[in-house]
Amino acid sequence: MKKTLFSLVAVAGAALAAACTVHQTETPPLSGPSTLAQSLRLTAIPDTINQDGASKASVAVTVMNQNGVPATGIVVRVDMVVGGQLADYGTLSARTLVTGNDGTASVTYTAPPPVPNATVNFVSIRATPIGTDAQTSNGSSVDIRLVPTGIIIPPGGNPTASFTYGPTPVNVGIPVIFDGSSSTPGTNAIQITNYAWNFGDGSSGTGVSATHTYLTGATFNVTLTVTNDRGLTATSAPQAIAVGSADPFTGDWVISPLNPVVGQSIIFNADQVQTSPGHQITQYNWTFGDGGGGSGFQAQHVFKAAGTYNVILSVVDDVGRKKVFAAKPISVGTGAPNVVITFSPGTPARGATVNFNSNGTTIFPPAAAITSYQWNFGDGTTSALQNPTHVYSPALAPGAYTVTLTVTDDQGRTGSATVNVTVT
Repeated sequence: MKKTLFSLVAVAGAALAAACTVHQTETPPLSGPSTLAQSLRLTAIPDTINQDGASKASVAVTVMNQNGVPATGIVVRVDMVVGGQLADYGTLSARTLVTGNDGTASVTYTAPPPVPNATVNFVSIRATPIGTDAQTSNGSSVDIRLVPTGIIIPPGGNPTASFTYGPTPVNVGIPVIFDGSSSTPGTNAIQITNYAWNFGDGSSGTGVSATHTYLTGATFNVTLTVTNDRGLTATSAPQAIAVGSADPFTGDWVISPLNPVVGQSIIFNADQVQTSPGHQITQYNWTFGDGGGGSGFQAQHVFKAAGTYNVILSVVDDVGRKKVFAAKPISVGTGAPNVVITFSPGTPARGATVNFNSNGTTIFPPAAAITSYQWNFGDGTTSALQNPTHVYSPALAPGAYTVTLTVTDDQGRTGSATVNVTVT
């Protein structure tokens, strides 16, 4: 009849009291509340060793926080468990570990000395985090198979690394999911214990599935390296991933008003600029060409001098893609009145009354009103009326007379216009 694990411990105690002592201990209590904010994962390489008092296995304890990110500086207690009970069956190089920057800490397990007539058994290495707040989580364990001396462990075969990816085609800023589940552990191996990704752009990842986003368009050679529970590794053949760099941004920006002048508040609106579906623009940066700048999808600016300014908009979306729009020339007027002169009749005779009109003249904000009109009828006479009448004397020679109107607004800005009146 097969001996149970408890009989194994009893035999070990009787035959090798000095070499292997088995006793029960109470699980150390955790101080503070216990939650599942963290997760622990243990791996043993190799996970099958000879029970010869010298063979060793390296046990890695990896702690991840609630966001799946490696947790640094976590204190972990490591124990051996036999038959569900704490027992010193073999030795551990340390009992208390602290995780490093990668969230991992390691300990070495050494097998106990051989026990006469012992059958193959297992010892569990259990890790429990020690904390004083909600960072603690439930413990985890990994089994190490102990093979009595005289039993030959069959050689292990190398694993095979392979992977797929999608979605395709791959584009800049679009997350790509890499899946290594098609990899196999190899002969006489049970499982793959580690997946290491090289994405070809200087970035790496771990896990059977990994997500990566490329920020530039190019062709990248991606490889996957796997390690099985016998400590053997294999690397896949490189897969060339062609990443497209098509412009994900559409639309353009506009201004209001369309013909701005000095001192006028101008609205720059990029509401119609969009990025690819499922993403959003997170930054808008404006350069107004006069040393000023702004941010946000809608910005306001006032130019203090007339001229033409090259305005530039740059945007960044939520995956880091950036576009700088070509500069647009914005003409800013002086804001002086735009003078318009009309008159009738079109070809007046000497002695006829000519009606002059300036109602088509326009002013720009922030001017409130026109304060003066100054007419010069080209025959030496003038008027300060808005819409005057004038008679060219019969004593004048027939011909063209140049009429000039100068208008001044309440900001002190002036505008002028001239017309030729042909007197018959």
